[in-house]
Amino acid sequence: MKELKGIGVSEGIVIGPARVFENTRPEIEEAKDEIPCKCKLQVLRDAIDRTKADIRQTYERTRATNPKEAEIFEAHILFLEDPTLLDEIGSMLREG
Repeated sequence: MKELKGIGVSEGIVIGPARVFENTRPEIEEAKDEIPCKCKLQVLRDAIDRTKADIRQTYERTRATNPKEAEIFEAHILFLEDPTLLDEIGSMLREG
């Protein structure tokens, strides 16, 4: 029997097949459309706004029952507002 060691996320023993996940980068195909960058940036902004609204809704529902666990959703919103990440995405869209 092969023994694997790691950091458990919860106490106890689990018996079952081990799953190995590889951290691979997804294949990104070059867009073949001629949508102007300005439109793509607007689509991105709209998607971010909708996502933030969904996360805030989830935060409020979770906070009502478990305020400590709800804090993770604040971190998700911070990712969506990260200027470095947004600048990088904007640069990628402008460069094609």
